[in-house]
Amino acid sequence: MSPTSFNILWVLCVLLLLAAFVLAIRRRRLAAKAEALAHEQHRNTVTFVRSTGQEVRIHMPRAENPTPQQSIPTTTLQPPPPAFDREEPPPPSYQDYRKDVLVQSPRNDE
Repeated sequence: MSPTSFNILWVLCVLLLLAAFVLAIRRRRLAAKAEALAHEQHRNTVTFVRSTGQEVRIHMPRAENPTPQQSIPTTTLQPPPPAFDREEPPPPSYQDYRKDVLVQSPRNDE
């Protein structure tokens, strides 16, 4: 083996070693970012398991790091329709039992 080919082989090995180090460092940084993101998402979520075995996750952002909300233009919002027609009287209140219809059970006179 000539000294020139030996030097080329040696430089090639060094370049491959440097490339391996760069890729390992990059992979470590990406893994750290993914872990931090997963931790942040886990911190903002509540997970519980139902009695059926189904896992339920609820995302609840904290006040110190609010998520940006989409603003709804107020020009497109309309008031809800009324619960009953204004012409008809409102339904009887369930708190006032005098207005309820009394249900009488049939008597068994035997």
